[in-house]
Amino acid sequence: MKVEFLIPKLSFLTPGKTLFLNYMPDNIIHGLVILPSLMGGKIDPYVPNFKVADTFQIVSRDTDLVSSRDRALQASEALSVTLPENLKAASINQSSWKDICIVSCRPIQEPIVFPRPLDGAWESSVNFSINWYELDQDDA
Repeated sequence: MKVEFLIPKLSFLTPGKTLFLNYMPDNIIHGLVILPSLMGGKIDPYVPNFKVADTFQIVSRDTDLVSSRDRALQASEALSVTLPENLKAASINQSSWKDICIVSCRPIQEPIVFPRPLDGAWESSVNFSINWYELDQDDA
């Protein structure tokens, strides 16, 4: 999944300051990162453009445990999709990419709080299951 498509759904965060993709710098103490699946999206040989049960993860970091968990819950609500929703590549400045349709996206567990590391920040993680496909120009 190209997690960049999820940026507009998290409009309460600021890309590069409180919202990151693939990696969050160690010096960020109030932020959230979206991590794509390490396994990549499954490809069905009969319907190769439809990604079923693809996954991604968010991790929220904060100096306060409750704030970390609350931001993870807020992001979970913002990222949840129960009815098909088209997302435009142009909204993330990727004009060469095809638009996508998210059929469904849901968290698959409550936030998991990691043990507090030595730097004092708390991290809360949520894993998601997402079903999506790239739109043809006729569908967009």
